Amino acid sequence: MDPEKPRHRRRCPRDPASWILMLRTLPIAWQSATVAKPRTIARLLETLTARAGLPVGQAPARCRCAAARASRLLGGLGRLDSCIVRSLVVAVLLSDRPGVRLHVGFGSHEPGDGGQAEVVGHAWVTLDGELVSETASSMTAPPYTEAKVYEVRRAS
Repeated sequence: MDPEKPRHRRRCPRDPASWILMLRTLPIAWQSATVAKPRTIARLLETLTARAGLPVGQAPARCRCAAARASRLLGGLGRLDSCIVRSLVVAVLLSDRPGVRLHVGFGSHEPGDGGQAEVVGHAWVTLDGELVSETASSMTAPPYTEAKVYEVRRAS
Protein backbone atom coordinates (compact mmCIF):
# COMPACT_ATOMS: atom_id res chain seq x y z
CA MET A 1 0.00 0.00 0.00
CA ASP A 2 1.11 3.50 -0.79
CA PRO A 3 1.75 5.37 2.49
CA GLU A 4 1.20 8.69 0.73
CA LYS A 5 -2.46 7.92 -0.04
CA PRO A 6 -5.06 8.91 2.56
CA ARG A 7 -6.40 5.98 4.60
CA HIS A 8 -9.90 6.05 3.11
CA ARG A 9 -8.49 5.70 -0.41
CA ARG A 10 -6.55 2.56 0.47
CA ARG A 11 -9.58 0.90 1.99
CA CYS A 12 -12.12 1.64 -0.72
CA PRO A 13 -12.92 -1.24 -3.04
CA ARG A 14 -12.37 -0.74 -6.75
CA ASP A 15 -15.00 -3.15 -8.03
CA PRO A 16 -17.63 -2.01 -10.56
CA ALA A 17 -20.41 -1.93 -7.95
CA SER A 18 -18.43 0.58 -5.86
CA TRP A 19 -17.89 2.88 -8.83
CA ILE A 20 -21.57 2.62 -9.83
CA LEU A 21 -22.57 3.58 -6.28
CA MET A 22 -20.21 6.56 -6.44
CA LEU A 23 -21.80 7.68 -9.72
CA ARG A 24 -25.27 7.35 -8.17
CA THR A 25 -23.98 9.39 -5.22
CA LEU A 26 -22.83 12.37 -7.31
CA PRO A 27 -26.25 14.10 -7.45
CA ILE A 28 -26.65 13.69 -3.68
CA ALA A 29 -23.18 15.14 -3.08
CA TRP A 30 -23.87 17.98 -5.52
CA GLN A 31 -27.03 18.95 -3.68
CA SER A 32 -25.39 18.40 -0.26
CA ALA A 33 -22.76 20.98 -1.15
CA THR A 34 -25.51 23.64 -0.99
CA VAL A 35 -25.42 23.33 2.80
CA ALA A 36 -23.28 26.48 2.85
CA LYS A 37 -26.23 28.44 1.47
CA PRO A 38 -28.92 29.80 3.77
CA ARG A 39 -30.84 26.57 4.28
CA THR A 40 -31.08 24.48 7.39
CA ILE A 41 -29.48 21.05 7.59
CA ALA A 42 -32.87 19.60 8.58
CA ARG A 43 -34.50 20.98 5.41
CA LEU A 44 -31.65 19.72 3.24
CA LEU A 45 -31.92 16.25 4.80
CA GLU A 46 -35.65 16.26 4.16
CA THR A 47 -35.08 17.10 0.50
CA LEU A 48 -32.28 14.56 0.04
CA THR A 49 -34.09 11.64 1.70
CA ALA A 50 -37.15 12.28 -0.48
CA ARG A 51 -35.17 11.63 -3.68
CA ALA A 52 -36.47 8.77 -5.80
CA GLY A 53 -34.20 5.85 -6.60
CA LEU A 54 -31.91 6.02 -3.57
CA PRO A 55 -29.87 2.81 -3.14
CA VAL A 56 -30.93 0.34 -0.45
CA GLY A 57 -29.03 -2.13 1.69
CA GLN A 58 -25.59 -0.62 1.17
CA ALA A 59 -22.75 -1.41 3.57
CA PRO A 60 -21.61 1.60 5.64
CA ALA A 61 -17.99 1.27 4.46
CA ARG A 62 -19.10 1.25 0.82
CA CYS A 63 -21.23 4.38 1.46
CA ARG A 64 -18.28 6.11 3.14
CA CYS A 65 -16.08 5.39 0.11
CA ALA A 66 -18.71 6.53 -2.38
CA ALA A 67 -19.26 9.75 -0.42
CA ALA A 68 -15.52 10.47 -0.20
CA ARG A 69 -14.99 9.85 -3.92
CA ALA A 70 -18.00 11.92 -4.99
CA SER A 71 -17.11 14.79 -2.65
CA ARG A 72 -13.49 14.84 -3.84
CA LEU A 73 -14.56 14.78 -7.48
CA LEU A 74 -17.04 17.61 -7.03
CA GLY A 75 -14.55 19.52 -4.88
CA GLY A 76 -12.26 19.53 -7.90
CA LEU A 77 -15.09 21.22 -9.79
CA GLY A 78 -15.37 24.00 -7.24
CA ARG A 79 -18.11 22.53 -5.02
CA LEU A 80 -17.81 22.30 -1.25
CA ASP A 81 -15.76 19.23 -0.24
CA SER A 82 -16.02 18.90 3.52
CA CYS A 83 -17.07 16.63 6.36
CA ILE A 84 -20.63 18.00 6.28
CA VAL A 85 -21.06 17.07 2.60
CA ARG A 86 -19.59 13.60 3.10
CA SER A 87 -21.68 13.05 6.22
CA LEU A 88 -24.88 14.18 4.51
CA VAL A 89 -24.20 11.75 1.66
CA VAL A 90 -23.44 8.83 3.99
CA ALA A 91 -26.53 9.56 6.09
CA VAL A 92 -28.78 9.69 3.01
CA LEU A 93 -27.33 6.49 1.56
CA LEU A 94 -27.94 4.67 4.86
CA SER A 95 -31.33 6.27 5.50
CA ASP A 96 -33.19 3.10 4.50
CA ARG A 97 -32.41 1.64 7.92
CA PRO A 98 -33.27 2.82 11.44
CA GLY A 99 -30.68 4.22 13.83
CA VAL A 100 -28.93 6.64 11.43
CA ARG A 101 -27.93 9.92 13.04
CA LEU A 102 -26.06 12.93 11.66
CA HIS A 103 -24.05 14.71 14.37
CA VAL A 104 -22.73 18.25 14.16
CA GLY A 105 -20.22 19.39 16.75
CA PHE A 106 -17.58 21.96 17.51
CA GLY A 107 -14.12 21.91 19.02
CA SER A 108 -11.16 24.20 19.27
CA HIS A 109 -7.52 23.93 18.31
CA GLU A 110 -5.01 25.06 20.88
CA PRO A 111 -3.50 28.43 20.06
CA GLY A 112 -0.11 28.16 18.43
CA ASP A 113 2.71 30.69 18.58
CA GLY A 114 0.81 33.21 20.68
CA GLY A 115 -2.31 33.07 18.51
CA GLN A 116 -5.90 32.58 19.57
CA ALA A 117 -7.71 29.26 19.80
CA GLU A 118 -9.52 28.40 16.59
CA VAL A 119 -13.07 27.07 16.78
CA VAL A 120 -13.72 24.35 14.21
CA GLY A 121 -16.83 22.42 13.28
CA HIS A 122 -17.19 18.80 12.34
CA ALA A 123 -19.95 16.48 11.15
CA TRP A 124 -20.14 12.70 11.42
CA VAL A 125 -22.68 9.88 11.06
CA THR A 126 -23.47 7.03 13.42
CA LEU A 127 -25.53 3.92 12.79
CA ASP A 128 -26.90 2.38 15.99
CA GLY A 129 -24.30 4.36 17.94
CA GLU A 130 -21.32 3.19 15.83
CA LEU A 131 -19.28 5.74 13.89
CA VAL A 132 -19.70 4.96 10.17
CA SER A 133 -18.85 8.12 8.23
CA GLU A 134 -15.13 8.05 8.98
CA THR A 135 -12.48 6.32 11.01
CA ALA A 136 -12.38 6.80 14.77
CA SER A 137 -8.87 8.28 14.57
CA SER A 138 -10.17 11.36 12.74
CA MET A 139 -12.40 12.16 15.73
CA THR A 140 -9.61 12.54 18.27
CA ALA A 141 -8.18 16.00 17.63
CA PRO A 142 -9.64 18.30 18.61
CA PRO A 143 -12.30 16.68 20.79
CA TYR A 144 -15.69 17.78 19.50
CA THR A 145 -18.66 18.80 21.60
CA GLU A 146 -21.88 17.66 20.00
CA ALA A 147 -24.13 20.61 19.21
CA LYS A 148 -26.96 18.99 17.23
CA VAL A 149 -28.08 15.48 16.29
CA TYR A 150 -30.41 14.79 13.36
CA GLU A 151 -32.35 11.54 13.05
CA VAL A 152 -32.11 10.54 9.39
CA ARG A 153 -34.86 8.40 7.93
CA ARG A 154 -35.84 7.99 4.31
CA ALA A 155 -39.10 9.65 3.34
CA SER A 156 -41.83 7.12 2.66
